Amino acid sequence: LLLVTLSWSVSCLKKAKFKKKPRVEPPEDDIGEILKNHEKIGNDASIRKFQGDSLAFVTPWNAKGYDFTRVFRKKFTHISPCWYQIRSPSWAKEKHGREDLFDISGRETVDTKWVENLRSGNDGGEGDTEYHNQQVSPKIVPRFLVDGWHNVELAKLLSSEELQDRFAALIKDEVVSQGFDGAVLDGLPPPIDVMERFIVALLQRVVRVLHEVGKELIFVMPTLPNKEPYQVVLPVVDKVSINMYDYNQQRAGPVEPLHFMTSVVLSALPPASRGSSLHSKIMIGLNFYGKEWLVDGSSPHPNEHLTADMYLDLLRRHNPVLQWDTTGREHFFTFSAEDGARIAWYPSLKSIRERLDLAQEMGVGVSVWEAGQGLTYFGNLF
Repeated sequence: LLLVTLSWSVSCLKKAKFKKKPRVEPPEDDIGEILKNHEKIGNDASIRKFQGDSLAFVTPWNAKGYDFTRVFRKKFTHISPCWYQIRSPSWAKEKHGREDLFDISGRETVDTKWVENLRSGNDGGEGDTEYHNQQVSPKIVPRFLVDGWHNVELAKLLSSEELQDRFAALIKDEVVSQGFDGAVLDGLPPPIDVMERFIVALLQRVVRVLHEVGKELIFVMPTLPNKEPYQVVLPVVDKVSINMYDYNQQRAGPVEPLHFMTSVVLSALPPASRGSSLHSKIMIGLNFYGKEWLVDGSSPHPNEHLTADMYLDLLRRHNPVLQWDTTGREHFFTFSAEDGARIAWYPSLKSIRERLDLAQEMGVGVSVWEAGQGLTYFGNLF
């Protein structure tokens, strides 16, 4: 039953699709202004405007994320470098010749110099004291991705207290040895139906060993059709980061419509709990990347994100008309390519500002995927 549920829980999550044609109105963001100002850093780069918790993911394959977080380190309460993978027993067998263990990979990508820069920066900053944040440096909470596990291996882990203790100790030992402030755990199935008690038990063990040494745990979850999985996890962990940007993966449309984000938060916790300690544990995902589609609805690069450099290149080469979708609250534009007309969606100052306003209004935090894929001046908004 556990194995069947593992397979089902992965396949049942992506049901929502963009079906309405976008209504358009004149854009706030002008292409000429974007090309001129996208690298500008405001005088308030060290002043945090957004009052909730804010997390920025950084990937080792995108150096721009390292630069972005160095500049805007005081804008974020947490920064999560994506360095680590928790490997399965089959991976350990191939590498070590043993089936009875699992291991962490990615230690060679750890950038201690960058971490030192994030923590040592204390350049003060002037501005509206109402928004001034006294936090000297962000918390460093690297992501640990549960990667490459077969269902049989996951089932064995989730049903064994001994293996769960080893799993928790593996994360704790790495966090402590590197002097990090906690961890982000990603890649586990959500606690749905029979999976609930197994996932919660594992999370409780990880949280317990981290709390014993003064560290915290952020758990990454997908968007789900009901609130129960969020409600069983939120009391257990320190934060839950919800991947809002998995809304639309099959058809042309906005990456993360505003109405969808609202509905997910309201489903995770009812309005009566707004402002509670549980509500403040939620971090809603913000995409710093875009998507490009053929106008017929298919994606020419289904697994590729439209990054800042790609986006700027399209603006320079095609000089398109930037349009605003009043339904999804995102900017898009169309252009011609060799294989036909295309449509591209990419975040803007206006779309990010509206999402930060939404998070502020609902009393939740935000998590950015990922810092290196966005335009530099996005950081001024946080």
